Amino acid sequence: MIHSLGLYSWPAIFLSLVSITTFLLSVNYWRNGVKGMRRDVDVIFAKVSFLTHCVTAALYQEDTAAAVIAWALGAASYGLFMLASKLWKVRTRTWVLGHAAFHCCVGLNMMMCVLAMERPYLEKTLIRSTNFAFLEHLTAGLQSLMNGLV
Repeated sequence: MIHSLGLYSWPAIFLSLVSITTFLLSVNYWRNGVKGMRRDVDVIFAKVSFLTHCVTAALYQEDTAAAVIAWALGAASYGLFMLASKLWKVRTRTWVLGHAAFHCCVGLNMMMCVLAMERPYLEKTLIRSTNFAFLEHLTAGLQSLMNGLV
């Protein structure tokens, strides 16, 4: 079942399951967003999920460029969360924009972490199963085009 999602490494599968659980707990809270146990569970698990993604990515991610982008997105996520929190405290409606941007950064970051962990497997699989002849023809055509322009 998990392989139908296109995931093959255990760290990526684990992070995907953590993300799905985080999403479900958040939906459970926001269906009636009042203070209580559901909110506490949502907030605690969101923090655990964030730390789990950071630690797992640090341990298993081998792509340096993706790691640099992921840490930058993590810093941006933190800044957007703090901005949204300040706007919430002063009762400004625009806090939603900061919070939505925070979620976009977090989601993009999680996706990058999972894809970077899957990259070595995907490269091995694609190299074995793909006919690259069309890429060679495309590359040759682009090189001749560039030579004609120069």
